[in-house]
Amino acid sequence: MRRPQVYGNAVDTALATSMVLNVTLPMMTGLGGDVFALIYEAKTGKVTGIGASGLSGAGAHPELFVERSYERMPLDGPLSVAVPGAMQAYEDIHRSFCAMEWERLIEPARRYAEQGFPLPRWTANQIHQAAGKLRRFPETAGIFLKGGEAPKPGDLLVRRIWPAPCSGWLRRGPPPATGAISLSGPSRP
Repeated sequence: MRRPQVYGNAVDTALATSMVLNVTLPMMTGLGGDVFALIYEAKTGKVTGIGASGLSGAGAHPELFVERSYERMPLDGPLSVAVPGAMQAYEDIHRSFCAMEWERLIEPARRYAEQGFPLPRWTANQIHQAAGKLRRFPETAGIFLKGGEAPKPGDLLVRRIWPAPCSGWLRRGPPPATGAISLSGPSRP
């Protein structure tokens, strides 16, 4: 694998690299996760902190889990998920700090997703360890397991649907501002 060569400013490169990591290390960084960043602007000496941590969905309330016989918060499956903060953070960072067009910035990640990449040993081991959980959900099994089996180090992992739920957002780039949520604080509309 090569470092994304996007030739914008340092934030462009960092964001392009993060998008590649979304594809190649999904268990460590992903569009369904959180983003924390400190961005230093040399011209002004200003440091901007971004904390885009996911919040519970609007419909999540204690009774919902009790009604479904949960004694504690589930650690996997759809009810364990918080509203991801990553996509909003990427939008805010791109809008506020990047010099490059969105399409060019995400091109390295798209290329790895569509053409595949050889799995490093660590990532293959992580998929192998999670194979039981991945099999429980057809969508994840279809992405990470070949014929129901975990791939081996060096196998090519293709993620053509990366990520299907937000493929329009990735193609068109961040939508017009609805408020710089990750820059202004933790509130969500």
